[in-house]
Amino acid sequence: MIRGNRVITFAAVVLTAAFLFSCSSGGDGVTEITSSSYQYQSSSSQYQSSSSVWNGETFTDPRDGNVYRIKNIGDGDIWFLQNLALNGKTYFHWNEVTEACPSGWHLPSDAEWENLNRIWFSNGNKEDFTAIDDYKVWLDASSYPDEYSNLYVWTIDGDNLYKDNKNKDLIFSVRCVTNVITREPLTDARDNNTYKIVKIGTQIWMAENLKYNADRSKCYDDEVNNCELYGRLYDWATAMDINISFNDSKWDGSDIRHQGVCPLGWHLPSEAEWVELMDFAGGWKVAGKKFKAKSGWNETYIGGVYYGNGTDDYGFSALPSRNGSIIEWLSTTEGSSDSICNGTFCSCDGAFCLAYTMQIASYSNYALPFPNEKSDLNSIRCVKD
Repeated sequence: MIRGNRVITFAAVVLTAAFLFSCSSGGDGVTEITSSSYQYQSSSSQYQSSSSVWNGETFTDPRDGNVYRIKNIGDGDIWFLQNLALNGKTYFHWNEVTEACPSGWHLPSDAEWENLNRIWFSNGNKEDFTAIDDYKVWLDASSYPDEYSNLYVWTIDGDNLYKDNKNKDLIFSVRCVTNVITREPLTDARDNNTYKIVKIGTQIWMAENLKYNADRSKCYDDEVNNCELYGRLYDWATAMDINISFNDSKWDGSDIRHQGVCPLGWHLPSEAEWVELMDFAGGWKVAGKKFKAKSGWNETYIGGVYYGNGTDDYGFSALPSRNGSIIEWLSTTEGSSDSICNGTFCSCDGAFCLAYTMQIASYSNYALPFPNEKSDLNSIRCVKD
């Protein structure tokens, strides 16, 4: 966040927000993604098919050269039809699998397992999914131990694919999934800037920050090259394309699908849409790492843990907009009468000079919505209507 010519450090805000948000939000949902960073051995046109028989499509893992059968089972979900065997390792403990899948692939969520069961298993295709592998107990993206040292996994009993409860000390198989949508980059007709886009869950997002040169928007440090790399920075009223006076007063309009300065057919995300994205990635405690780019972030050592670059699981490719340390994106959602703003960081009077941003920092794996001053300059990611 930039306030005037000052850059504000958010370590204290992230810690405060972590406490506040843990009281109100869970993190147990993930669904599907889009990415174009990997290559298949067959024509991309084949992936539009949802027929129930494996038709020879394969994926080669660039890390070790292993070749896997893959299948678009429908709704764009593309699955490994074999268990992961990374450098000869075929079974994994639950805490070994966060980055086990190849780049552009991820551990399936509950929703993706349920989709597989609904679309493929209901059509009698269990054998195509299980024929090659003996061990049929798989981890998913929400496989974390509970207070009894148990975790949820997916398994098969007869013809049924279902969720089960296992001890965390066992070893399990891994299947990987992705979702590829073939589409041209978004071109903004106002200035011909183009943007990569990704489908994450049911949402379609820009995979880059907005660069539209709206009045009162700026480049970090007033350097044009920073705008090219990080996008432009906007105060809230500018982003909303409303009168600047609403930075200091209640606007009271709808935060749902408000276009603001986004291209036609796209809109500024609401806080709820940011939370949906965050929940998709496993919740606020882990989503930040999954959305960060794999380079460009400062490395920070805190409490015996190194933080910094991310895994970019979903092609969101978040970069820090300044100093390698933090990125904040605007939302349409204003603060309310019970919004909390730490006085160390907020100098405005009253909750109505606040609006929610989504924050990711180099010194944490968190992704947190938190109210900040509307007059602060922050980045924009647009989401498709």
